[in-house]
Amino acid sequence: MDAFSVSGRDTSDYWNRSLADMNIYHLQTALDPSPLVYLGFSLIQSTLQRNNFMAAFIAKLKKTLQPHTRRSVSVLGKATIVNTLLLSKCWYTFRVIPLTKMDIQQITSVAIQFLKKGISPVIPWRTWTLLRLQGGLGTLDVNLQHAALYFRWVSPLLQQNTPSSTSSVLLLFPVARQQFTKKRRVLSLDMMYNSIDMLPRNYDIVTINVSSPQSSVQLPRRTRSMTVADVFQVHPTHHFLHWKSPSDLSLTVCFKLFRETCYTVHEVPSHLASIESSAWNFFWSLILTMVQRNVVYRFIHKCIPHQSLLHRMFPTVHLSSLCPVCSTVDDSIHHFLC
Repeated sequence: MDAFSVSGRDTSDYWNRSLADMNIYHLQTALDPSPLVYLGFSLIQSTLQRNNFMAAFIAKLKKTLQPHTRRSVSVLGKATIVNTLLLSKCWYTFRVIPLTKMDIQQITSVAIQFLKKGISPVIPWRTWTLLRLQGGLGTLDVNLQHAALYFRWVSPLLQQNTPSSTSSVLLLFPVARQQFTKKRRVLSLDMMYNSIDMLPRNYDIVTINVSSPQSSVQLPRRTRSMTVADVFQVHPTHHFLHWKSPSDLSLTVCFKLFRETCYTVHEVPSHLASIESSAWNFFWSLILTMVQRNVVYRFIHKCIPHQSLLHRMFPTVHLSSLCPVCSTVDDSIHHFLC
C-alpha cells in the first residue's frame, strides 16, 4: 500500500510517523521515476514520470501488434486490428490522463508503421481515418478520439438549462482563457479547451444581444478558488465522478457524433470527392478475396506500384519506366491492370 502527495512535493518528513502507524512506508511524489497507478489510471506528477509512462505504454502497444505484422492482412483488416487491438488499449486511460502533442504523435506513429507495412506507395494516414462511406477505412484518429473522450466533461457546460456566461465564454473564445492558462504544464483543463476548439464554429450569423451592452466579461472571484467538489459529484451507485447537474448530460455524449462533426471541416481528396457514398456501400458489399479487394482499393487511391512510379522514386534500382511484360510502352496505373 502506498500514499501519494497531492501536490507532488516530498512531505515525507511530516507524514512518516503517521504513515508508519498504518504500515505505509513509501510516499509517492514527483521525484519518483514511475507514476502511481490507481484504478488503472496513472497519476502523473512530473515530466520524468510522463516520459517513463509513455515509453512503457508505447512498448506495450508495439508488442500487441508484433504477432500481426507477419500476417497477410487486407487493408480493411489492418484498420480493424488497429481499432480493436491497438487503440482500444488507450481509451480507458486517456479519458482522464492529459496528453501532449508528442504523446499523441507517438501513438499515431505506432499505428502508421503497422498500417503501411507491405504497402508501397503508402496510403496516407488521412485516408485511413476517413469514414468508409467517404473512401477511407474508418481507422480512429488518435487526436480526434482523445478530444472526443474529453468532450464528455465539456458537453454539460454547453448544454445546461441555465448556462454560466463565464464557462461559455472561456470555452468558446480562446482569448478569454489567458488568465487561467499561465502555467505551462499539460493539464486536464488544456485538454478540455483542445476538445472544444476542434468543433467547427461559424460566427457569421451571430448577432449581438443589444440588451447586454457590456463589452467585457467580469469573471467572479470565486472561480479562482473553486474545487472539484464545486463542479463534480460521485455517482451514488456506479462510484465515478460526474458533472453536478440534475439532468447529468455528460452521460449522453456520443463520441462518434463528435468525430463526425469534426470530420466535416476536413476536405476529402479530389479523387474521392466525386464518388458517391452509395458506390462505396456497393464496393464494401462485394464478395471479393482479400487480394482482389486490396488491389481494387489501392487502384482507386492510386497506390499501385507500377513501373513508371518506381522508376521516378528509385531510378538507380528501376532503370526503365517501360512495362516489364510488353517492353513497348511506359507502364502506368491503368496499363498495370490491363
